[in-house]
Amino acid sequence: GVWKVGACFIPLSTDFPLERNQQILSQANSGFVITTNDLQKSIQGLTEEKNILYINAAADRTYGTKNIDIVLSGDTLSYIIFTSGSTGTPKGAMVEHQGMLNHLYAKINDFHLDDNSNVAQTATQVFDVSIWQYMVALLVGGTTTVYVSDDAWDPKRLLENVEKHGITVLESVPAHFSILLDYLESTIEKPTLSSLEMLMMNGEGLPPAYCQRWFDMYPEIAMSNVYGPTECSDDITHYIFNEVSENWEGYVPIGKPIQNMQMYIVDEDMQLVAKGIIGELCTSGDGVGQGYLGREDLTTEKFIDNPFNPGTKLYKTGDLVKWLEDGNIEFVGRKDSQVKISGNRIELGEIEVVLQEAPQVVQG
Repeated sequence: GVWKVGACFIPLSTDFPLERNQQILSQANSGFVITTNDLQKSIQGLTEEKNILYINAAADRTYGTKNIDIVLSGDTLSYIIFTSGSTGTPKGAMVEHQGMLNHLYAKINDFHLDDNSNVAQTATQVFDVSIWQYMVALLVGGTTTVYVSDDAWDPKRLLENVEKHGITVLESVPAHFSILLDYLESTIEKPTLSSLEMLMMNGEGLPPAYCQRWFDMYPEIAMSNVYGPTECSDDITHYIFNEVSENWEGYVPIGKPIQNMQMYIVDEDMQLVAKGIIGELCTSGDGVGQGYLGREDLTTEKFIDNPFNPGTKLYKTGDLVKWLEDGNIEFVGRKDSQVKISGNRIELGEIEVVLQEAPQVVQG
């Protein structure tokens, strides 16, 4: 509905403190908050009541059948995802329709999704991964099966549902993957997972040992390791594999660029590095978004003119990587102090700013 009228959406969570959601709404200058009646108490104080649209009430109304005559272009904003910010304030990454659609169709093409596909929607709505999990199967006539947080994180319940509902594509993060592995290895009667065709990993470095444990139990179910920043419409590389290589020294490779994306690995002077040399990953192409909402300073710093393809933008990810001999990319680490917890980006600077506000904390 939001897209049909040419607007963009910003996901909020009632799990967030009220103050954080207020920060996001204030930065975004949002016109409306769309929610359901059962969350009425949870959002009290978030915004004026007149700006809240309750889906339940809207469903009872009668509407015209004429299609809305609004044409969207590729550079129209699709959504804004707010991530952790080093200054103590969350920053909003602005994603365009062309970037979102390029990512969706890259998933369809690389993972051969069709009307028989059944994708498990397990990510929370404030996490960019949720976008493709919701939408991709619908583009090819497939099925999206939505799991609430308890069903998504409890290993026994999740795997039982994967089998029960005939899930073909399941995505997780390495931290949760280890919990799934522990559960499977401790269970005498393992689920067959006969419908599952692809187990995807994202959000963190993937240890090869985890994958070997998986293949020891399910050698016929392929895995994929994917990588991508929110600022570039989510995943920008895919790596599909059916066995663990003895050549992997660190993490499982993150793969090669998806369609319509270009990768550059550079040194501190923005010079391209040779294979095997660690550098910062920079990317350009359809997925690169518009920058950060209301943060021209940060946008200018991270979204620069592309010296390798004039006239295009280059996003500096801050991730350290290297080219492998086979043309795939291996993730090494971060240039800064950003960390990830269960795939969620956390800027340590944001935590530091909040701690400094406490009267009990004094800098030495």
